[in-house]
Amino acid sequence: MARRPPLRPAPGLVLMLVLVLAGPLVPAAAAAPVVDGSAVRAAASTARPTVRLAVSSTRPRAGERLWLAVRVGGVTRAATREVVVEQRRGTRWSRVTRSRTSSSGRLTAHVVVDRQDAFRVRVLGADGRTVRSAQRAVVVSRGARTLEARAAALGTTRLGRPLDKIRTLTPAQRRATRVTGLLKVRSREYAKGVLVEVTRRTSTRTTVRTWFVSGATGRWYADARAAKGRWGVPIADGRCGLLERGCVHRFSRGTAYVSPSSGAVASTTVTGDRGAMIAAARSQVGYVRRAPDPSRQTTKFNTWMGSRAAWCSFFQSWASQASGNGAAVPKIDRFRTFRSTTLRTLPSGTTPKVGALAFRHTTGPAGEATHVALVSEISGGRVRLVDGNTVGPLPAGHRGVLERWFPRSAVLYYVYPSY
Repeated sequence: MARRPPLRPAPGLVLMLVLVLAGPLVPAAAAAPVVDGSAVRAAASTARPTVRLAVSSTRPRAGERLWLAVRVGGVTRAATREVVVEQRRGTRWSRVTRSRTSSSGRLTAHVVVDRQDAFRVRVLGADGRTVRSAQRAVVVSRGARTLEARAAALGTTRLGRPLDKIRTLTPAQRRATRVTGLLKVRSREYAKGVLVEVTRRTSTRTTVRTWFVSGATGRWYADARAAKGRWGVPIADGRCGLLERGCVHRFSRGTAYVSPSSGAVASTTVTGDRGAMIAAARSQVGYVRRAPDPSRQTTKFNTWMGSRAAWCSFFQSWASQASGNGAAVPKIDRFRTFRSTTLRTLPSGTTPKVGALAFRHTTGPAGEATHVALVSEISGGRVRLVDGNTVGPLPAGHRGVLERWFPRSAVLYYVYPSY
């Protein structure tokens, strides 16, 4: 029987079979790209950010607080950005606050307005170029602002729920506030603060204004019986968003300061800018750090100043900034330069005054001023001083912030900042 020859498929059939098994051919240019995650992140980090600014009101009354809502976009979600909020007065822009956004690019700042202003935000992009938001104009309006109207304007988001009924001061309680021309005071406590409506008569008109005492200071004020208590009535909204997110609240009979870093409210019966300075300085009493080498120190005041040198003058400069007094006490990173500069540029003398800088001799050649403190009280032949980088009744090798009484003879001379 003859053998059959093996079957051999035609060449075209072989090519067709290969195409069927392999699937359609994909050109190289159409292939899906390989994504490099690090490259995407790098591109996002170098992208120029976008900046938006919104204000809580465009027509506030003078002395009322504005909430400034900042949103930075165009960056990776985990990134935070340092932003600067600026305020324009006339033709000049000045910094209101410098802070960092959350990881979602958000930040809320606060400012108390007293006249027509404009605000903007600037942020530095990764390419070194500054990006600014659009300006937001704010016009200070006139007219009465009752407690009910202010509560409606703030809303429950900022006030929380009411905790009691509206209370009205008696004539005797109004006199105790030490405010002239006071016709009526009403107040109400909320979960997030206290609203106080103040009706006053001046030589030209009658005004009705309502002030917001918020946060920890609001709780402290409520515990002190609010407008019925020893601090009297507020004279404006609290100024918040200061150094370390601190807040200053001014009352007819004193001043209070609180920083979220401590949570405690420091107060003084001194009013005005001097009172703010003293309250901010008092808020640090009890701050203590180990300092085995006094010439190389690592306190938060050293970090703020950018120097590890002796920090008694750093503390006074910090209190000036933290209280909203800016450079009333100059920021200088060497005590000797601080001493000579304040003597040259500010009034000085030998009479103690509350809010003055007291220069003392603590070490070195006799009669040389080697330390500076803040006068918080005066009584007879004594002065009460708040000072930093001091030893006193502290553990060995430690330095901190203390407030103590000294005889007047312990002070060589005083410098009087222009608060």
